[in-house]
Amino acid sequence: MVLEWVLSRDMQAVLAIAADHGAVEVDTVAKTVMEIRPASMRDVERTHAIDEAISDQEEKIARAIVWSDLKGIPARREVYDALKQGELEARSRRNGRGDLVVIERDQWLSLKFYSVEGHELALPVDINGQ
Repeated sequence: MVLEWVLSRDMQAVLAIAADHGAVEVDTVAKTVMEIRPASMRDVERTHAIDEAISDQEEKIARAIVWSDLKGIPARREVYDALKQGELEARSRRNGRGDLVVIERDQWLSLKFYSVEGHELALPVDINGQ
């Protein structure tokens, strides 16, 4: 949601993502219930990077790459910098269990984001980023 705000400054888009968290789609005709996966940071980037109005596939890919370099990477950096500077507060469960605790700003230096099923996980990395 933070990346969506940084890229678009569109509160309605942010609220749309927020509405997806924990949501389910119920089809009363087909009698099915389906969990709606929330948008990950990669999903948000793809939405902004790919211009569906372009028909030429190669040009679409080239523009997406340029967009990622010019806007996507700086936007991600803005989110990470805000976390590192304490401007954003993030909470996590130690080792995936227990009570939520605040991730201190100095801990972001040794964490890397991974998207898994719509959730952003901040996982510890070594000095080589592995």
